[in-house]
Amino acid sequence: MTVIGGDDIVLALEAQLKRNVPTVLEKLELEHLGEIETWQIVPDAGAIAAAALPAVAIVSPRVSTQPRRSHSEYGGDWQVSVGVFARGIDHQHTQTQVQQWAKVLRTAALMSPALPGTQIRMRWAGEEYSLIPTKEDARTIAGAEVMFDASVEVALDLANLRNDPLFLSVHPDVQPN
Repeated sequence: MTVIGGDDIVLALEAQLKRNVPTVLEKLELEHLGEIETWQIVPDAGAIAAAALPAVAIVSPRVSTQPRRSHSEYGGDWQVSVGVFARGIDHQHTQTQVQQWAKVLRTAALMSPALPGTQIRMRWAGEEYSLIPTKEDARTIAGAEVMFDASVEVALDLANLRNDPLFLSVHPDVQPN
C-alpha cells in the first residue's frame, strides 16, 4: 500500500539538500559560506534560531491544495519550507550571507525534477527574508525562508485494502475485488 505524507517529503528533501549543497556551493563559487552546522526537521522554522549557525530547518506545515482522487488513489500537494539562519560580521555581511544561503538551498532542492528515489516533484513557490532593514537596527543574525510545493501523484493508494472488512465498513463507495 502506498502512503506518503509530509514526513516523507521533508526527509527526502533533507537528503537531497545534504547531497547537493556542497556541489552548489562550488558551482556558484560560494564555498566561503562554509558548511551548514545544524540540519533539523521541525514544526516551525523559528525553532532553530538559537542553533549553531548557519542552520537549516525543513518544515511541512500543511497540504497546500485540495487532495485529488482517482479511483482508489489520492494525490496531493504539500507546502514545504526550508528556513536558513546565518550570522555575519556586520549588517551588510549578514544580509548578503542569508540571501546567498537561500539561493544555494533553492538551487540544491531543484537540481532534480523529482526528489531521488521518490515520485515527489518540487516546485519553487517563493522566498522571504527576515532581514534587518537599517544599519542602526543591525544585528549579525538573519534568516530566510525558501518555499516549495511538493507534488505527489499517488500519496495514498487504497487498492490493497479493497477486501479488508474494516476498510469496507468505512468506505461503502469502494467495491471489493
